[in-house]
Amino acid sequence: ADDHANRGEFTLATLIPISPETGDGLSVGTIGTATDTDLFFFASLVADDYVITISTTDTAYNPVVELFDLSQNSLGIVVDGGVGDEDGLRDGNVTVTQASITVGEIFYVLVHSDIGGVSRTGDYTVIIDGEVPGTPPNPTNDDHANAGQFSLATVIDLSARTGDGVETGIIELAGDTDLFTFTSLASGQAFVQIVAPDGSLLDASVRIYDESQTLIRFNSEGVPGTEASTDFASTAPGQIFYIEVDGIGSSVGSYSVRVNTAPDVFHLYFPEGFANPNIREFVSIANPNPFAVTYEITLYYENSDLSPVKITPVGGQVVAAGARGGTTLSGFGSVLDGIVANEPYSIEITSNGALGGSFTHYDFDQGLGEGFTETTSTLWSFATVTRKPGAVNDFLVFFNPNPTSVRVTMTAFTSRGTVDITQVVGGNRRGGWDISSMAQLPTETFGVVVRSEALNPSNSHIGIVAALSHFDTASKVGFSVLGNPEGGATQGVVANIANTTAMVPSISIFNAGPSVASVTLRSTFLEVALPDVVKIVEVQAGQTITLDAAGLGITQNQPIGLRYSSTAKITVLAAESFAGDADATQSGTHAGTDFFFGDAFINVASAGTNYIETLGFYNPSGSSLTVNVDLLFVNGDVERVFVTMDPDGFAALQLHELDVILDRGGLQFFSIRVSAGSSFVVEMTHYDLFLGGGWSTGGAPLGLTNPLSSIGIGG
Repeated sequence: ADDHANRGEFTLATLIPISPETGDGLSVGTIGTATDTDLFFFASLVADDYVITISTTDTAYNPVVELFDLSQNSLGIVVDGGVGDEDGLRDGNVTVTQASITVGEIFYVLVHSDIGGVSRTGDYTVIIDGEVPGTPPNPTNDDHANAGQFSLATVIDLSARTGDGVETGIIELAGDTDLFTFTSLASGQAFVQIVAPDGSLLDASVRIYDESQTLIRFNSEGVPGTEASTDFASTAPGQIFYIEVDGIGSSVGSYSVRVNTAPDVFHLYFPEGFANPNIREFVSIANPNPFAVTYEITLYYENSDLSPVKITPVGGQVVAAGARGGTTLSGFGSVLDGIVANEPYSIEITSNGALGGSFTHYDFDQGLGEGFTETTSTLWSFATVTRKPGAVNDFLVFFNPNPTSVRVTMTAFTSRGTVDITQVVGGNRRGGWDISSMAQLPTETFGVVVRSEALNPSNSHIGIVAALSHFDTASKVGFSVLGNPEGGATQGVVANIANTTAMVPSISIFNAGPSVASVTLRSTFLEVALPDVVKIVEVQAGQTITLDAAGLGITQNQPIGLRYSSTAKITVLAAESFAGDADATQSGTHAGTDFFFGDAFINVASAGTNYIETLGFYNPSGSSLTVNVDLLFVNGDVERVFVTMDPDGFAALQLHELDVILDRGGLQFFSIRVSAGSSFVVEMTHYDLFLGGGWSTGGAPLGLTNPLSSIGIGG
């Protein structure tokens, strides 16, 4: 097996850690064949010369060294005994000096053999000889320990529930460094980001050290919305890691260190559930991990006389590595054992590994669907809630995951002014409102904000999870959607909107703030080279407006991607009516590098007619981006396809047209993992016209995400 990455495989290059105590680094390798090459990289700790030597014990084997900068430009090639070899001898060793202009500069080192040598293979050692890093300028009130001061590193406390943590710092002077540490809660992948606030001039890099104080990761590029980002594996609970933040060049400023790690127990929530033999309800689960994951599904009833119940999934409680799992809760004339029929509940999935989940529900001749979430919040916003007794059934529901009682207040922004309605719900209970039965609300559509707090102020409170189920029985359309857990955003996207004679789109915008919001909407056509359509609308304080295709200015039979920017936080809901049903999703307001969807299904015999599934993508960066789409089938098979987007571009993938699905034939149940080397937004739309319903949802993120407002639409 090849021991190191080869020429051109820069993302796979082997890191040579540089010791902060000595300034030196070392690694070993073997050129196994005449055409073998080995690629390494290191990051400078000082702005000074580094002497790089490729050393062998065989004078018949003559190594060649080639250096590259961070942009992968060649800095020169030197052959043992040739021009540039500083020892001047053809003796199995080649030495070259490379100047580092700034601290944190990246250099790649490529090793191979001289084509004119007696031997083309052999073992070697890469030796990096640098100056010992000096003590950086230390401000009078330095906020954190500096590089190398491991015993003084600032501790980042991790949440036992989420595995997340955050700390802040300031690079006060050029050359300042800050050192942090955290202790893993469980085995799993850890993610670290360095994020600077708006207006900061800081350009930073991050180094990760393990508990032996060995450098294991370095990054200075980051993903959009960050100064630096990296990830690495924790193999056990209780492992100690160190995070070093360095200012690059002369840049200074404040920043946050964001850490996302595996908790001991993972939690996913969905607040809405209701089962009986005539309602078809499903929980679908995706396991993106390279190991099997064990999970439990617990139902928490609204009825305080009913205790929570753990149910046994039909397929068992283990999801194989890279596979799909889940269970049917009700329908087809029966209800899963343990479930009390006709009693509303919320659903929690707990597991020993990260999972993605989807909830689907077919009732009132309509289909609802939405992804599970790990997010809890004290504030959720909804762009549209409708009270229209006899024609529309809207249910605004929430789950209280706290062990103690909470007070939840729904504020409806109606044409009559705001209306506050409060409910107290016990710990680990579902609550909510049947909107049509609430006479204190007018007969109209309005925006809503839901806030929560601990009933007893001395109790801790992690927030709630809130969602809307919308059944328009008159028009025979319905959807389910989680609220926005941040009360809106100033920038966002809808990755894919269709406008045909059969599919009718709408965009609803809700402004819960105290002042008018000026909103710029820019639509890009996905399949034809037409100019973008730009619309500017004003949304008054407390107002919800809804724009149809004409209001958006888009052309029929041409799918679009939509961006928006607003002068104030807004909540945006995208909806489509199609074939007697509807789908709806919150606009994408955060970008990430890894997402997954638990529920995908195509009956190949009627793919594209009864079964229509689409992934919509947006790339916020200024560079083109290729995304990996992995289809995880129930039998463990994985198929990969690729989607490429232009800078600030959209793309759509019609799953029902993919040969890797159609060639399998029959009924295909699968989950989806979508990943890339840079940040993007993704959403999924599913229509099952055999069961009579459709739904749309954003992807469940794996790792950290960043708000589009921190990236800027168009990167």
